[in-house]
Amino acid sequence: MFLVSYKFRDRAEGYGWVIANINFTKNNLFVGVSGSGKSRMLNSLMNIGTFISQNIFRDGLWEIKFIINNSTYKWALHSIVIDSDQIIQSERLSLCVDGTADKVIFNRDKDSFEFNGQKLPKLPKNSTGLNLLKEEDLVKPVYEGFGKILRRNFFGSDLVEACAISNVPPELLDKSIYKKSNGLTGIGAISPRLYLLKLHEKNLFDLLVEEYKSIFPAIEDITFVDGSKLVMHSGNYPVLALKEKEINNPVMLHDLSSGMQKVLLIITDIITLPNNSIYIIDEYENSLGINAINFLPDFIVSNGRESQFITTSHHPYLINNIPVSDWQIFNRFGSTVTVKSGNELIGKYGKSKQDAFIQLMNDPAYTGS
Repeated sequence: MFLVSYKFRDRAEGYGWVIANINFTKNNLFVGVSGSGKSRMLNSLMNIGTFISQNIFRDGLWEIKFIINNSTYKWALHSIVIDSDQIIQSERLSLCVDGTADKVIFNRDKDSFEFNGQKLPKLPKNSTGLNLLKEEDLVKPVYEGFGKILRRNFFGSDLVEACAISNVPPELLDKSIYKKSNGLTGIGAISPRLYLLKLHEKNLFDLLVEEYKSIFPAIEDITFVDGSKLVMHSGNYPVLALKEKEINNPVMLHDLSSGMQKVLLIITDIITLPNNSIYIIDEYENSLGINAINFLPDFIVSNGRESQFITTSHHPYLINNIPVSDWQIFNRFGSTVTVKSGNELIGKYGKSKQDAFIQLMNDPAYTGS
């Protein structure tokens, strides 16, 4: 899935939060002062996945344009909540044809629902058409595409859960089953993910090890120890362990610093992302030293393959080392969030990245003044 454009209103009547249209690139850097609406936009985007898979709604109007398997789609959803009742007021999925006309796949309102030109019987008003029709060939790629959005924000339990001791599903030790089941999908913990990666895709595991060692030169090797005794359960519980120079005993994953854990999690995520995923990193640089920040822009470019990236940051190094054309500058007036593409600033700022960063810090598009 590749996001092309996105806009949102949290109440269709014209009041409440409004996020103006955003046009995306492959690698997007969200910049803006604290409180400018970056996290709110990401929250509204992540809500979509919940709506589709779990039928948990809130008031809002979403309009999204995206590409899946070289086809461009538009999807609009208007949902309301009345006395705890979740109701879809309208929903429309269409396929863009020749860049000019749209072929409607399904369209619904309060009183009718049409799919592929045929009127359907009454269906639940608290479930999206993407969910109701997810097994249909015309809709299935879109439903699956929204399931490929992964966000790392590091403010909650992401890091603790990722570093937890967890078992390897025994069926995934079989390489053929691993490939058929997309292997690592649904496995959140780092240790079993990398254990399977080393077992079945050693070239990717070796790439990860070399990248990690280049960021933390004190690391000599990455291996695994048996963690079954630590959790008092039988089964396969590999625990990632790092051998450091001048230290005899390896350091287990859960004993590493949070910065080293965070870097390892992000590298693992990116290397193992299914193609056509969207990966969101929210304020990655918090609590990290410069060595653990510098690697990210080049690593995304080199290993991002067919995926799309959204990174929020205030850090000068990240801003300086991501092309101005990939910036998305957020500004908020009241409850309205506007977003200016970095493409609009290239001519204004010139070619120097350092100059561009300094000018950005003083630009009304950033400061709101």
